[in-house]
Amino acid sequence: MVEGESVKTSRGFYLVLGILSIGALLIRILFLHCKSVLTGDELHYAESLFYFLRGDFTGGFSDYWSFFYPFSAVPFGHIAGDAETGLRVLSLIAGSLLLIPTALIARRIAGEGVALFAALFVALHTNLIDYSTAAMTESYYSLLLLTAVYLFLRFADSGSMLLLVAAALVTAFAYMTRQEA
Repeated sequence: MVEGESVKTSRGFYLVLGILSIGALLIRILFLHCKSVLTGDELHYAESLFYFLRGDFTGGFSDYWSFFYPFSAVPFGHIAGDAETGLRVLSLIAGSLLLIPTALIARRIAGEGVALFAALFVALHTNLIDYSTAAMTESYYSLLLLTAVYLFLRFADSGSMLLLVAAALVTAFAYMTRQEA
């Protein structure tokens, strides 16, 4: 393979990955209206974000529930004007971006064709779409975890301490998002 060809293929790979990400976002937006009531854990996360949005950081913390997911949704809560929408937007974006580290890991292991199929699978998987529209930690945690795995794989290839530190930080953020996982 000529060196110029691999660059061309990579550009095409990233273009298709970008298109799939936008498509995943649009699909998730279409299904966003299916969840009209907060249930279960969503109530606590919305309450924590509500406190964070008011500037009451002690009220947003809990001995049992993780704080990082609602804390990460603070910018979206401010933009949206309410806690529930802020959490759902964070999950929506995280679920749409989840196919990127998935594809990058698959590309490293099995090549570009498998990577694009994996990205398409993540974009269209009904359970992942469902979690992306909920005010729950699953999409955000999965994005952080797979990003950490990808960074660790990049560290293993290059030996760059910067990648190791980044992987460790993202792993810590994933832990703070969902301690039990």
